[in-house]
Formats: sequence, structure tokens, C-alpha cells
Amino acid sequence: MRSTLYKTTVFLGASLIAGCASKPPEVIDNSQLLRAAKVTTKFSSTGFKGFLATEGTQDSFTFPDMRVTKRTNKYTGSIMSKFGGAENTNDIIRMDKGLEWQVDNKRKQYYECAIGQCKGIGQNVSAAFSDEQAGEFEEGDDDLPPGCVITVEDQRFDVSKTGEKREINGFPAEQYLIDWRYIARDDVGGKLENIFEITIWTTPQTAAMTEALNVQDQFDVKYTKALDDGYPDAFTKAVPRDALKMLEQFFLNSLSDSDLSKLKGMMAKNIEIEGFPISSKTKWDARNTTCAAPKEPETDEEKGRLNTSSIKGLLGSVAKQVVKQEVDKKAEEKAREIALAPIFVYIVDVTAVEMGEVRESQLNVPANYKLITRK
Repeated sequence: MRSTLYKTTVFLGASLIAGCASKPPEVIDNSQLLRAAKVTTKFSSTGFKGFLATEGTQDSFTFPDMRVTKRTNKYTGSIMSKFGGAENTNDIIRMDKGLEWQVDNKRKQYYECAIGQCKGIGQNVSAAFSDEQAGEFEEGDDDLPPGCVITVEDQRFDVSKTGEKREINGFPAEQYLIDWRYIARDDVGGKLENIFEITIWTTPQTAAMTEALNVQDQFDVKYTKALDDGYPDAFTKAVPRDALKMLEQFFLNSLSDSDLSKLKGMMAKNIEIEGFPISSKTKWDARNTTCAAPKEPETDEEKGRLNTSSIKGLLGSVAKQVVKQEVDKKAEEKAREIALAPIFVYIVDVTAVEMGEVRESQLNVPANYKLITRK
């Protein structure tokens, strides 16, 4: 018995030693620690109608001409949460190099873009759907049915300070609301409304936050100037950059030049948003009863296909695709739930603003990562 026990013990010990020997050595980052403005946030996004919904946290380290945002997030939707897994990414902006990098630490790969050309969370949606966005109201839109003419009737962008105050994540905050609407009609009275409701809570700058926010401001001035997209400070301050990129890709870029110019003019005339935004909620809703509304597919093949040719096709087909894959609810109930749900909701909460430290190596892509594409 003792001999058998001894042999077993020796075998297990040898196995453990072999296992330890096969483990790759831990890489220690000894690069220089750099002092930076650090902002810690938590965020969540519904994706489109619940498709590609995510939530996570991020730490942003900012210098006057550089920023690295270290983000961890996971899918939360009923389908993707089962297969998507957690993601660990770095977004690096190097004003000194004129480049941005989106780095996937899990897959050890990255995208390289010119300043402002990386799409943020919109990149994930594009990969799942398509890079095509057909203008919804432009003349000559081949996607509209014959004889269907959509005319922009009204657009508004109003900012108001509500007077409401509360404490959020330990910060004293007061509320601003943005009511942004884009309304169009067809020639028989059908109506299309795109409604954006943006709620912002801001906090006064304190002495403890001053250094960090001064560095943030220095970077933001340079970054905004490099983007040269014409959006006023009141808008870019209120809408998180990732949410703005999503709205640009799937709505703003479909507007005519004159409508977009009019919108930016209205934004510029509104009241200034005072204080530092520590919580924001961007909600996009839409209702479409015009001749441009997506029609029911006629064949079984069409019913199972995801239509990405335009935003109106996308909104119709995403609902049908999710309905098809949901088995725990009746299709009619799920379809109604999706039809009534907002197109997109993005929420950001700041939990800390301070000066922190980051390793110099984090401001570059690791040498062993694979470049996927340059944009």
C-alpha cells in the first residue's frame, strides 16, 4: 500500500512540475509610469433594438496630445451573451502621430485609423451588419418604392436646464435635457419621426478635479480641431464620443448637406452646458408610417435574411431576425416588444475623476499584435 501511495505521489508531483514548466513566463511591464488625467466610467448600450447590447467599464488616461482608454465589456443580449464572451480592448489616440488604434487584447490584433476614422462601438455593429448606409431621404434613393416621396417637415434641437439636482456616484449634479427631433412625411400623410432624448447630469469643477479636467480640456480642444466635423461644443460635451459615432454612422450621415448644416446651426444657438458631465443617457426612438416603411417579406428566404441596405430595412429585419431566434416567448409578443423598444440607448456614468498613472507601453500597440486593416 505504501509503495502504491509513494508512486502516486511521485507521479502527481512530477505532473505538477511539468505543468508549471510548460506555463509561459509572466511578462513584467517595467516601462516608465506616466502621470495622466484619469476618468473611470461604467457604460451600457442596447445596440440596435437589443441586438449587440453590451455593458462594461473603462479607464481613460489622457495627456495633452495622447489618450488611451482601457475598456472591458461583455454582451448582455439574450443571444449574444451566450456566444459573445467578454472583450478587453484599448482605444489609443495619438495626436502626435495623427493616428488612432483600436486594440483587441483578447485576439491580439488591432485596427489603425487616421484621427477620427475609427468607428468605436459602431465598428462592432458594422461587422455584424454592413458598411452600407443608404440615405433615407436623399433624392434618387433607389430603395424607396416608386412614387414614394419623403419630405423633411421639421427638425428641432432644444437644450434646457431643468433645475433638478441630485447626487450621482458621490458627485453633486444638476440636470440638462436635450430634445432633438427630425420629422418627415410622405405625400399621403404618413409620418416618420426620429426622436432623440438626451439627459445629462453635470457636476461643478472642484479643486481636486481641476488638474485632471485641465488636461482633458487641452486634449479635447486639439482632438475636436483635428476632427473638424462642425459639431458645437454643447453637443459633443453632452453626447459621449462612442454614441456620437453610432449616430453618425446610422443616422447623421444619411442627412442631406442642407439638413445637417441646419441641425448644426441649431445646436450652436442653444444654451451652454455648464459643469463636467458625470452621467448621460442618449436614447433614439423612431416611428414610421410612411410609404418608406419596410414591408413584410414575401418569401421564407426573405423572412430569414437580415436586410442591411438601409436604416429602415435594418430596423425591420433586425426585429424579425431576433424574433426567429427567440424560443422562450411567443413570436407575436416578442415582435411587439421589439417594435416598441427604442432603436438605441447609450448610458455613461463617471465614477472617478483624478490624476493617475499609466505605463508608457500602453500608449502603443504591442509589437506581437496583428494589424487587421488601416483606414
